[in-house]
Amino acid sequence: LFDFKNALLNKPPKDELCWLYADRSRVHIFYGKGKDALNDIEKSISLNDQCFRAYLNKGILFNKKNNFKEAKNTLELCLKIMNTLYYQPYVNEVARAYLHRGFSKIRLKELEKGIDDIGEAFLLDKKCAEKYRESIFNRLSVEIKNILKIKYHLNS
Repeated sequence: LFDFKNALLNKPPKDELCWLYADRSRVHIFYGKGKDALNDIEKSISLNDQCFRAYLNKGILFNKKNNFKEAKNTLELCLKIMNTLYYQPYVNEVARAYLHRGFSKIRLKELEKGIDDIGEAFLLDKKCAEKYRESIFNRLSVEIKNILKIKYHLNS
């Protein structure tokens, strides 16, 4: 967080500032500081309403707070922005957005759609699949694990 504070003191241009706030919000989420994360997310979006990283982090934060409907809606907006503006250079973040939207959908009882999103995340970014496979399988029910394994040829 000290590095972010120094970067903000250097008064970066507005287009860089939105990314700094979005990045710092991710750190706040990691340390369980949801209120600080949300403040940074809102600052980021107010500076650039196309900053997909802010929406990604907001969706992740909503998932952590068990607000799955808001998470799903926010991540859908994130993916819309990413797919129209950025996509290829940020494939890891696109995969993370699909992954977290999949979690939201599963929690909202949209099992097939959630499984499809998680599968899409794995197809987009093999590193995402490797990095998150164990934690994902630990969260999901046995039935959902079996569907994922069969549909996407995954081994747990």
